[in-house]
Amino acid sequence: MKMNIIIPTEGLCNRFRVMFSYLTKLSEIQVLWNKDKTVSFTHFLDIFEPIPKINFIYTKPTEILYSGYGTCLSFDKFYYNYILLKPKIEIINKIRDIIKNLGENYNACHIRRTDHIKIAKSHHKFTNDFKFIDFIKKSDKTVYVATDNKFTQDSLKKIFGNKVRFGYNISPTKNLRQTSLEEALIDLIICSGSVEFLGSGYSSFSHTIQIFKQIDFIKKNINENSEINDIDIQEELIQEVQPELLN
Repeated sequence: MKMNIIIPTEGLCNRFRVMFSYLTKLSEIQVLWNKDKTVSFTHFLDIFEPIPKINFIYTKPTEILYSGYGTCLSFDKFYYNYILLKPKIEIINKIRDIIKNLGENYNACHIRRTDHIKIAKSHHKFTNDFKFIDFIKKSDKTVYVATDNKFTQDSLKKIFGNKVRFGYNISPTKNLRQTSLEEALIDLIICSGSVEFLGSGYSSFSHTIQIFKQIDFIKKNINENSEINDIDIQEELIQEVQPELLN
């Protein structure tokens, strides 16, 4: 019998899709997580707690089931598994502190730039700066901005001042990824707690924010009384957000 070994590729959110689709199909999987530049040379277990039935391996086997960033099931059949993601407690505490400073009612946007612009334009789904500026201008709330680009961050600070907030300051770098995987995760979760959200077209990151909003990720996993680390409660929460699957 072929081993249930998968190698998810590309960025963090693409890897989520691969793992959770195969976890739904197979119930238990082994994952080789390559610490390459697409995930800022960071392992999943550096920022998340272990997930039951996802076992990480560290040497490439001779035989694998799948390698890539595609899914084996349609999205509606596995999105509920995202509730299993449990950030490390130090990351949860950072998120809680940022949300306390923002207040409960804030808006958010995700402005994806760097290497994403070309591919988004090629699919006619690029979201330009004017749309984001208009969104922030019309917002009657503070706007949390998630971006992977220092120029974008600096420009919005100059235009809007304290109306826009960021989880961190992006440092100058020649690297493709201008932010760490931890910073990306913080952005992902905080954006999901917003009242109104504007994402970037053709972005798996923006799509994942919408998933987190749909399953109420912050309430279930980040708030002070969340207990998702308990396996029994994990199963209960999956049942709570799991849709009725077709045979």
